[in-house]
Amino acid sequence: MKSRGAMKSPKLRGVLFDAFGTLCRIEQPQSPYRPLLKCWRGILEKGFEAILTRNEPLAKLATEAGLGPEQIARMEKALETEKQSISLFPETTETLRILRTHGVKLAIVSNLAEPYGPPLRRIMPFNLDAYIFSYEVGAKKPDSAIYHQAIHALKVNQEELIMVGDSYQNDYLAPREMGIRAFLLKRESSSTFINQDSILPSLGELLLHLKIS
Repeated sequence: MKSRGAMKSPKLRGVLFDAFGTLCRIEQPQSPYRPLLKCWRGILEKGFEAILTRNEPLAKLATEAGLGPEQIARMEKALETEKQSISLFPETTETLRILRTHGVKLAIVSNLAEPYGPPLRRIMPFNLDAYIFSYEVGAKKPDSAIYHQAIHALKVNQEELIMVGDSYQNDYLAPREMGIRAFLLKRESSSTFINQDSILPSLGELLLHLKIS
């Protein structure tokens, strides 16, 4: 059986990337949604679902949860701090640039709350071919619907794609179950329970695996 981590035929036509923890990071984390999740403590999973799959600003969700104006203002201030501290990992720009020069289509597939979409688009070094955000799709990883949306947006077959991300369930197992090759990004530690050829210690290692320079 061939390793799904190795680049074999069919030809690679597109790469899907997770966003936070893969291409970028929040340098000043503030957890602005924490008060909202506390309100939904009894239905925490539904709370996460609402935050990540509803195309609504934080204030609207917080108002629906019964939070007051002063608390919402503090939450929005914390959110603004986070948004302004979003930055790309050092190797992101070069990795994306080299893939683009080789004609590879690029997309972000991310579980994201609505306020993070615009700043994430702005910090990209150039406009990617597609941005598949959970709050726009109405589904979050590992739901296959979000990956089907990416396949449709890039107009490629799943066997012509690779997914790269830092979540074992969302970015590795879920796409592989759909026939998409996947790499698990583990900057700080490696996992021993999956094929080591499918683990990336850094984003730049992707190019070595794909024999692209």
